[in-house]
Amino acid sequence: MDHSSDWITEEWNCVFTEASPPYKDFRFTVSGSVTGRDGEGAASQDFISKSGRVIIRKGDAESGGDWHLDRSYRVLKTIVNSGDTVKWKTYSISMDEFTKSDCSDLLGMCSMILFQGVPNEGHILKIVATGGHLPAISMLKLYRPYWGR
Repeated sequence: MDHSSDWITEEWNCVFTEASPPYKDFRFTVSGSVTGRDGEGAASQDFISKSGRVIIRKGDAESGGDWHLDRSYRVLKTIVNSGDTVKWKTYSISMDEFTKSDCSDLLGMCSMILFQGVPNEGHILKIVATGGHLPAISMLKLYRPYWGR
């Protein structure tokens, strides 16, 4: 599952509205505890929720999609009925402001993830000196996954 809008701390529900074996296609609705009802879709079509916080690629995982119902049914005989619900949580691993007191170890060193789980697009990291002192930064690591480039 992917997203194009920043995640917030939220609990999500995907309710299967029309589902029957062999799960080549089925219908569903998606809603979030904060976002509310965020759209409905079919497994045969890419789904992008109204908020952009839920993106599900069409098709089963074996064909490059995000769904696993067809394979689970064929291999494990898993049954999903209309009305069944899948639940998950999202949250942003980020902070608006960082201070040295946010982390420290026995040697006085600090290594911290400043943000993670944000969309793969342009971002700005602004480093501001407070109190006339430059921050003691020895390294910044940036990671950009190869997927979706």
